[in-house]
Amino acid sequence: MVQLGLRPDPEIPNVPLLLQLAKTDEERTIVRFLSSMGAIGRSFALPPGLSTERVAMIRGAFARMIASPAFLADAKKRKLAVNSLTAAEIQSFVEGVMQMPPATRERARKLLQG
Repeated sequence: MVQLGLRPDPEIPNVPLLLQLAKTDEERTIVRFLSSMGAIGRSFALPPGLSTERVAMIRGAFARMIASPAFLADAKKRKLAVNSLTAAEIQSFVEGVMQMPPATRERARKLLQG
């Protein structure tokens, strides 16, 4: 049993991340890509051309919301886990995928097709 994600789930600390089991740089790249899909898929995207000030304002507002005691209390009441990544972390993963070598990207595509 392994966890597929970017961070270990604190509720199952003895279950390793798949990323920890990757043996080569290529495997780590592919597993990091597969592990980031959930986080990237649940992220917010902003339109191109938005000013840096506006991006910073939206990122800051989101970070404050995630840390808000009222938000966290509501999530706990609804039995929802809050396990968010920062905008910088998500951007880093997206940039990593964009820079993935073509052969590695092809191997990941084949893995996803089964």
